[in-house]
Amino acid sequence: MLLCAVRFAGFYRHFRAIPKEIDTVSHTNVFAGWHFLIVDDNIETLKLLQVIFERGGVRVTCAEDSEQAFERAIETQPDMIITDLARPKLNRWGLIAKLKHDDRTRAIPVVVLTAYMSADDRERAAASGIDHFLIKPITPKALMHELSRVIARSP
Repeated sequence: MLLCAVRFAGFYRHFRAIPKEIDTVSHTNVFAGWHFLIVDDNIETLKLLQVIFERGGVRVTCAEDSEQAFERAIETQPDMIITDLARPKLNRWGLIAKLKHDDRTRAIPVVVLTAYMSADDRERAAASGIDHFLIKPITPKALMHELSRVIARSP
């Protein structure tokens, strides 16, 4: 799971049960007004990330598979794409290759947020044009900090 908050059932249906740390992320969010595309086949992870980002003023588009993600990236032109690597459609790296080879999406920063990344995956990530990768679990505060670093490095 992404965060400790995911461990209790129905977390996204009962916002009062979300830990205070998630609630306070919005006060320091430098991404207010931005648009993120989140790609993950785990619905709970999608919902949790959506709550975290929307509380910080980020507009969120979600996709559950690579085909849907690519279509939504073209349609909505997000400011950043945050994706897991383990998806049922396309191979692990198919979405990233399509995004980085298409003129309409090439410049969008792509951050991989995954539970496991081997040494081979790290090398491939660097070669594929991924802007950053993060390993789950990660706290909301650390997530926002790392995403801020990605933007600081972007042209």
